[in-house]
Amino acid sequence: MRRLINCITACGWGFWKPVDVAGSILSRLKKLLLVVGVIMVMATSCGGPGANERFTPTPDRYALEELRREAAQALSGLCLEMFAAVGVGRDHVELLVSDWEFVEQELRKAGRTLPPGVVVPGKGPAFWRRFPPPTVTPVPGVSLVQLKAPPVYALTAAFGGKLVISDGCVSLEDGETRVLIWPPGYYLTQGEDAVEILDYRGNVIARVGDRVKIGGGEAPPGLECALREPVPPCVQRKKALLVSDISKFLRIDGVLEKQDPCWRLRTEEGEVYHIVWTGGPSREKEDEVTYGEFEEREGRSVFVPRVTFRVGDRVHVEGVLRRRWWGRNVSPEC
Repeated sequence: MRRLINCITACGWGFWKPVDVAGSILSRLKKLLLVVGVIMVMATSCGGPGANERFTPTPDRYALEELRREAAQALSGLCLEMFAAVGVGRDHVELLVSDWEFVEQELRKAGRTLPPGVVVPGKGPAFWRRFPPPTVTPVPGVSLVQLKAPPVYALTAAFGGKLVISDGCVSLEDGETRVLIWPPGYYLTQGEDAVEILDYRGNVIARVGDRVKIGGGEAPPGLECALREPVPPCVQRKKALLVSDISKFLRIDGVLEKQDPCWRLRTEEGEVYHIVWTGGPSREKEDEVTYGEFEEREGRSVFVPRVTFRVGDRVHVEGVLRRRWWGRNVSPEC
């Protein structure tokens, strides 16, 4: 035993009693771990790899779901289902809105606030608020039914028909008559010959009596609370369509022109329309465009021409009128 003690002493432990050996080892291990911990903290504070992630804990799914539930609770009962949607990202909860100014106003009126930590992207003003309302001539007895704010989700169904006034509301007639519910940024005015619909820039986009194509969807039941007041009686008596986009349907005759790289149609009245070729496979040359179809011949696909249009041809065109076209096959110059 004495030899063991002498050995321990010679090795530098500095203890004379065997019972102190275990305690000394634990003490020195604690000091070693403390030194390692200090070194790791220093490396992290100096901006080492992964420093930010190491000391920024990511919320777990339970915490994110709880935050989402609290945000949904703050919105409940305010008739904001069409205008705000709560989503959970990888490490955050966000509130998607189409018009933050309106949603914030409704929360304030109800004495509510969003829970801390909810991200609201795109808090800037809604696009239609950036322009002053155009000057309009009131149309007595006719209503343009509108939502309080644009829907937060996309409406992509398509409907075609004739713009009419039915039961005191601007409606679409396509076998049955359905009330049209418009987002903010559209205005009703009395034109020289007909009632007109203006966009937020004051452009006439359609007139009552026009054949139009409507992009949108069927209105869900119980929508009255989401409409601007006063809500006209026609909403309760008829089916309704939500409008996200409107295009005028045209049937016109004219002569084909080309101002490179744009194809145009000039009518006898001198009006000029730019043409976007759609409807199937085509081949375009300098002064002509050929439509056709693909057929399988000898194990490969072959383009078979069917009809060719050339500069100077008189043609009859049917299609929708758009003020802008964002298709990939259209040059920005057109």
